[in-house]
Amino acid sequence: MTVDNIDVEATIKKVQELLAQEPNLSPALRSTLDVLLLVVQLLINRLSLRIDINQLEFYIFRVWINCSLVKVCSKYVVGYDLASHASY
Repeated sequence: MTVDNIDVEATIKKVQELLAQEPNLSPALRSTLDVLLLVVQLLINRLSLRIDINQLEFYIFRVWINCSLVKVCSKYVVGYDLASHASY
Protein backbone atom coordinates (compact mmCIF):
# COMPACT_ATOMS: atom_id res chain seq x y z
CA MET A 1 0.00 0.00 0.00
CA THR A 2 1.16 3.51 -0.81
CA VAL A 3 0.60 6.34 1.67
CA ASP A 4 1.71 9.86 0.74
CA ASN A 5 3.76 8.44 -2.15
CA ILE A 6 5.57 6.01 0.18
CA ASP A 7 5.39 2.28 -0.56
CA VAL A 8 4.86 1.16 3.02
CA GLU A 9 5.46 -2.56 2.47
CA ALA A 10 8.74 -1.93 0.63
CA THR A 11 9.84 0.52 3.32
CA ILE A 12 9.10 -1.96 6.11
CA LYS A 13 10.96 -4.69 4.26
CA LYS A 14 13.96 -2.40 3.77
CA VAL A 15 13.98 -1.47 7.48
CA GLN A 16 13.82 -5.15 8.43
CA GLU A 17 16.76 -5.90 6.12
CA LEU A 18 18.78 -3.05 7.59
CA LEU A 19 18.02 -4.21 11.13
CA ALA A 20 19.11 -7.74 10.26
CA GLN A 21 22.46 -6.36 9.00
CA GLU A 22 23.10 -4.36 12.18
CA PRO A 23 25.06 -6.54 14.64
CA ASN A 24 25.49 -3.94 17.38
CA LEU A 25 21.85 -3.33 18.31
CA SER A 26 20.94 -4.17 21.85
CA PRO A 27 18.28 -6.87 22.24
CA ALA A 28 15.94 -4.34 23.86
CA LEU A 29 16.24 -1.89 20.98
CA ARG A 30 15.86 -4.67 18.39
CA SER A 31 12.69 -5.93 20.13
CA THR A 32 11.29 -2.41 20.37
CA LEU A 33 11.86 -1.76 16.69
CA ASP A 34 10.31 -5.12 15.78
CA VAL A 35 7.19 -4.25 17.79
CA LEU A 36 6.99 -0.81 16.17
CA LEU A 37 7.23 -2.37 12.72
CA LEU A 38 4.48 -4.81 13.66
CA VAL A 39 2.24 -1.95 14.80
CA VAL A 40 2.84 -0.11 11.51
CA GLN A 41 1.97 -3.27 9.55
CA LEU A 42 -1.23 -3.75 11.56
CA LEU A 43 -2.28 -0.14 11.01
CA ILE A 44 -1.61 -0.37 7.29
CA ASN A 45 -3.62 -3.61 7.08
CA ARG A 46 -6.51 -1.95 8.91
CA LEU A 47 -6.34 1.05 6.57
CA SER A 48 -6.28 -1.27 3.56
CA LEU A 49 -9.30 -3.18 4.89
CA ARG A 50 -11.19 0.06 5.49
CA ILE A 51 -10.48 1.16 1.92
CA ASP A 52 -11.65 -2.24 0.57
CA ILE A 53 -14.88 -1.99 2.59
CA ASN A 54 -15.53 1.54 1.33
CA GLN A 55 -14.97 0.39 -2.25
CA LEU A 56 -17.37 -2.52 -1.71
CA GLU A 57 -20.01 -0.20 -0.22
CA PHE A 58 -19.63 2.12 -3.22
CA TYR A 59 -19.95 -0.82 -5.64
CA ILE A 60 -23.10 -2.08 -3.87
CA PHE A 61 -24.56 1.44 -4.00
CA ARG A 62 -23.82 1.66 -7.74
CA VAL A 63 -25.49 -1.69 -8.37
CA TRP A 64 -28.54 -0.58 -6.35
CA ILE A 65 -28.75 2.68 -8.35
CA ASN A 66 -28.42 0.81 -11.65
CA CYS A 67 -31.15 -1.66 -10.67
CA SER A 68 -33.40 1.21 -9.62
CA LEU A 69 -32.79 3.00 -12.91
CA VAL A 70 -33.56 -0.15 -14.89
CA LYS A 71 -36.85 -0.55 -13.04
CA VAL A 72 -37.81 3.09 -13.54
CA CYS A 73 -36.79 3.13 -17.20
CA SER A 74 -38.53 -0.14 -18.00
CA LYS A 75 -41.74 1.01 -16.33
CA TYR A 76 -42.01 4.59 -17.52
CA VAL A 77 -40.05 4.65 -20.76
CA VAL A 78 -40.79 1.23 -22.19
CA GLY A 79 -44.04 0.57 -20.33
CA TYR A 80 -42.87 -2.73 -18.85
CA ASP A 81 -43.08 -3.09 -15.06
CA LEU A 82 -40.26 -5.38 -13.85
CA ALA A 83 -41.69 -5.56 -10.33
CA SER A 84 -44.89 -7.20 -11.53
CA HIS A 85 -42.91 -9.79 -13.52
CA ALA A 86 -40.30 -10.59 -10.88
CA SER A 87 -39.67 -14.28 -10.21
CA TYR A 88 -38.38 -13.99 -6.65
